[in-house]
Amino acid sequence: MGNQELFKGKYGNKLFPIADGIMKCAAGLEMHLHSKVEEANGDKLVYIGVGCSECPLKIKCTDGKNRTVTILPDMKYRD
Repeated sequence: MGNQELFKGKYGNKLFPIADGIMKCAAGLEMHLHSKVEEANGDKLVYIGVGCSECPLKIKCTDGKNRTVTILPDMKYRD
């Protein structure tokens, strides 16, 4: 895993692929679309992990209860 895939020592957003509007976490589980905010240059999306407390990758993924990933309209790896 390269440094570009880590952010503050945790898994970076590049390890959370989006296909057909569905985001999957680094463990391969589907994440919940928590919010979609319309902005002038596109939608801002916020996804929340499901099942994080039982996940063996949690320590490498988040310090919180669940992982959240925010996708801004100008990010290149969107659907």
